[in-house]
Amino acid sequence: MQGFFEARIPLKKGLKSPMIALVIITHFGDHSFRIESGSTAILFNPPNNRLKADLVVWSEAKDDDLKLAGREINFAGDYEAQGIEIRGWASPEERKKNDPMVTSYMVSWEDIHLAFPGPIHEKPSEAALDAWEDVGVLFLPVGEKMGLSVEEAVKLIKSLNEPGYVIAYGPQVQEFSKKIGQSIEKMEKLVFKKKDIPTKTTFITFV
Repeated sequence: MQGFFEARIPLKKGLKSPMIALVIITHFGDHSFRIESGSTAILFNPPNNRLKADLVVWSEAKDDDLKLAGREINFAGDYEAQGIEIRGWASPEERKKNDPMVTSYMVSWEDIHLAFPGPIHEKPSEAALDAWEDVGVLFLPVGEKMGLSVEEAVKLIKSLNEPGYVIAYGPQVQEFSKKIGQSIEKMEKLVFKKKDIPTKTTFITFV
C-alpha cells in the first residue's frame, strides 16, 4: 500500500495557508496529539469525535478503509492541504492477516517539520528516516505495548541528525531517560516558535 497516492491531494478548498507564529502541541493520551497554530489545527489519532480540526491523520487503518472526503488521511502517500504538506510511509513490519496497516508521517508546516512514527515496533522505512534527517519535532512512542522498545527508541534517536524537540510518550519513558542519560522535562503542552527549536535535542514528555 506504500506509495498508493503519488500525487499531492488538496484536502480542503479554501483553507488559507497559515502563517506559523506560535505552535501548540497537546497530548490526549496514547498516540493522540493536537498540533495547532492560529486558527488551524491537525489531529493525530483523536480519541473521540468531539475534538475538531482542519485535518485528521490516522496511524492505523484497514486495507480498504480509505479516508479523504472528510479531510482525513490514513495511508501512505503525499498530501497537501493549502500550505500544510503531509507525507506518509507504510511501516516495513510484517503484518498478520487482518492486522491494520501502520503508517508513519511527516508534517511540513511552513519551515517546521514534525515526524510522527506512530505505533511502530521496529525502525521506520529508510525513506522515512531520510526525510526525517533534519526534523524539528519527533514524536517518540516508547514501550513495547504501544511502540518502540527502549533500545529501538535509542537507535532511532541516534539515526537522526539532532532532532530539536523529542516528545517521548508511553509506559517506558523513565527507562528511556535512564538509557540516554538525560532528564526529560515534564510539561502540560509544548508551545514554541520556529526560532525556539533547539539545535541540541531537548527531550520532553507530557503530564
